[in-house]
Amino acid sequence: MRNLILKEQTWDWLVAEDVLVKPRATLHPGQSVKESLGTLDQLDISEVPVVDDDGQYLGNVHRSGMREMINNRLIRNQIKTT
Repeated sequence: MRNLILKEQTWDWLVAEDVLVKPRATLHPGQSVKESLGTLDQLDISEVPVVDDDGQYLGNVHRSGMREMINNRLIRNQIKTT
């Protein structure tokens, strides 16, 4: 099988749809960070696509990005109050 995969002509009949992984969940732009993190935790995934009301892809939300945003806001708020 490995030799078949490595042969260049194998790729001629493979298309993106053959290896497409559909998302297990999607988020909407108005969902809270708390709810979004809950979805990621529940599904044990690190990122999820965000779609609008028409199902159009807008981008991905990453767990690390959300946690970084929360930490930055907490630090800024702490600096403001001291």
